[in-house]
Amino acid sequence: MDGAFLTVGLQSQAAVDRIIICQAGIQRDQQGPFVLAADDQNEVAQRYIVTGDVQGTGIVMLDRLTDGETVVVEGLQKIRPGVEVDPVLAGRAGE
Repeated sequence: MDGAFLTVGLQSQAAVDRIIICQAGIQRDQQGPFVLAADDQNEVAQRYIVTGDVQGTGIVMLDRLTDGETVVVEGLQKIRPGVEVDPVLAGRAGE
């Protein structure tokens, strides 16, 4: 029908490994989206990220985090970059 609109969703047959971050853990400022991440010494740092599509309640993270960093998703109002924290890992879905 001329002038009609529809939404199409496509899925790939091949699975791709991606990091999905809870939307509550992503903050934004004038420079873009960022997360507060704890490194292997449990020191918090601000990391600007590149985001992708929304997947349920999370957002696909495309770039800029490194292995071993833990993203803070709760208690964000209590910490700031440079502070040492004692992270508690959240359970994964199905565990």
